[in-house]
Amino acid sequence: LEHLRESDVRTFRDKLLKAGRVPKTVNGYLKDVRNALRRAHVQGHIPRNVAAAVDLLDESGTPERQPLTLEDIKGLLEVATPEWQGMILLGLYGGLRIRDCANLTHGQLDLQRASIIYRPQKTSRKRKDITLPMHPRLLRFFVEYASADDPSAPVFPSLAGKVASDLSKGFADLLEAAGVERGGEKTGGRMIYQKSFHSLRHACASFMANAEVPEELRARVTG
Repeated sequence: LEHLRESDVRTFRDKLLKAGRVPKTVNGYLKDVRNALRRAHVQGHIPRNVAAAVDLLDESGTPERQPLTLEDIKGLLEVATPEWQGMILLGLYGGLRIRDCANLTHGQLDLQRASIIYRPQKTSRKRKDITLPMHPRLLRFFVEYASADDPSAPVFPSLAGKVASDLSKGFADLLEAAGVERGGEKTGGRMIYQKSFHSLRHACASFMANAEVPEELRARVTG
């Protein structure tokens, strides 16, 4: 740490951007480095926090994610396989991220209590499970679709274990088949689309907000 320089942190920041990370993501990493070095400085391990002198990137040019409309979702459900139908419903009614949907197991489904218990991979370090009440439409789907004696068996076997990029590509193909315009622009060396699987999460939050669901409850549902 004593040999770390501002130029090293700046190079780290710029390499992330060049690799295709969007400015908001890069800034998140930079803030993590700042916080770690701040602690090291406070504890007397280094004379100063060199990362504090490295500017955050401008996030104003990052394309805004757009929620999928009801028409978009209806079109997707019409062209989707049963597994992808379940994925879409989980994103819409629970705000689950794409890998959390894909890796769901039968043991995490409690059809008697109409709930799902899972731990979001993105925040798994918090070691906190979320108990998600099932919307009647979601419960109806799982009652008809989910039937496995092994609680560790994946609900969506052909999608479980796939990396996020492969899952996103699969959903992009569905958007194209449903005739949904994705929008987007190139940022940080890669294309950022306005409509993706994450847009279901935005739709979930938007629909709850329009139904005047309190903000605290919306935050609990979406983890």
